[in-house]
Amino acid sequence: MRFAPIFSGMLAVLTGLTGCAPEVGSEGWCTKMAKTSKAEWSLKDAGEYARYCVIALPGKVGSEEWCKDLRKKPPGDWSANDARNYASQCLLP
Repeated sequence: MRFAPIFSGMLAVLTGLTGCAPEVGSEGWCTKMAKTSKAEWSLKDAGEYARYCVIALPGKVGSEEWCKDLRKKPPGDWSANDARNYASQCLLP
């Protein structure tokens, strides 16, 4: 495949960019938010925390199910967010 080197390079770049903060909805983000004072949360934070950490919808970003489902999808069909999330949540646990 001629896209494989490009995709690999893109993953490497995105992996380097993801070290700043945990992805919204990831286990790391949920843990960080649980330790943060609720007074510091925005309305959006509260909604995302409820959606990803309390309700725990199937296919949560970074879950084994999400990583497995994304591996089945052709990399050419991945969005930039998919590639970034895959690199940070599935390759670098």
